[in-house]
Amino acid sequence: MNYAAADLHLAIAHHLLIFLLAGILAFEIGVIRLTMTGADINRVGRVDAWYGILALAIVAVGFSRAIFAAKGWGYYSINGFFWAKISPRWGCCRLSQQCGS
Repeated sequence: MNYAAADLHLAIAHHLLIFLLAGILAFEIGVIRLTMTGADINRVGRVDAWYGILALAIVAVGFSRAIFAAKGWGYYSINGFFWAKISPRWGCCRLSQQCGS
């Protein structure tokens, strides 16, 4: 397997997804107002669903990068910086699931 090519493609996908996520966040910040109609709220809700889908895709591609790319899971599984980066995101994900129910 060509690990360098896999790492390149996964890195490109990871970064493009992050830029798309930033674009959706910018859209939401620009659209949300105090005086929103029901249609506006539904539109923001649909866009926010894409925000969640992209966030999951970013995590999936990121873990794929950690497992299948050049350094491999052996490097990342014992890397404290990797887990320090992942842990707050996992906590926010769990918190949002509990608050949403």
